[in-house]
Amino acid sequence: MAALRIFLLSRLGYLILRFLSWSWSWSCREFVGLADFLKLEYPKLIIFWHNRQMMLPEWFKHVGGRPDKVCALSSRHPDGRIMAKIIALFGYRNVEGSSTRGGFGAILKLGREIEQGYSLALTPDGPKGPIYKFKSGVPHLAAHYGVPVYLVACTPSRFWSLKNWDRFVIPKPFARITYKVLGPFTSPGTSKDVVESFRVLLEAELAKLTEEVDGELAA
Repeated sequence: MAALRIFLLSRLGYLILRFLSWSWSWSCREFVGLADFLKLEYPKLIIFWHNRQMMLPEWFKHVGGRPDKVCALSSRHPDGRIMAKIIALFGYRNVEGSSTRGGFGAILKLGREIEQGYSLALTPDGPKGPIYKFKSGVPHLAAHYGVPVYLVACTPSRFWSLKNWDRFVIPKPFARITYKVLGPFTSPGTSKDVVESFRVLLEAELAKLTEEVDGELAA
């Protein structure tokens, strides 16, 4: 019964998201180095807050990316499995795991994806928060696998906000989505202190980028 529920809800969620994203328009405020970002010769980490992830599948296609070259991480919770199937329907690869349960195993799986040439799309504050706080997974992967980090901030002009831990954002039909991308960031080393400093830097930069995009829409 649970498997049937996940199957049906994932198909329904995919159809709803396809309809919504079809109606959205996009406004790029800053994206230096788009050509380098889209190169397939090297993997990269595409990082965005958990509450903005609904926009990312269509955003990546909008900028000219190839979903089949990107792997996402989903939790083992039923909601995470529904999201994983939705992501797969959009053409993305998927690894199951999280930073709270099976986290080390997930890091190893993601590392293997990098070694095979795939980029990763990750939410550093997921799956349960705290909101807008980086966990150690992203800086660890960047440092130990030598991959660059790109930070993505997307904000819709009109949206619903769920009453959950991260106030999950659902853009309304025909919303204009403004976005900025900042990067690449590379870790200067692999020591524990260096990786922690890199984590603090990435958290601050993505928070600043998100505030800028939110502020431009509010102005």
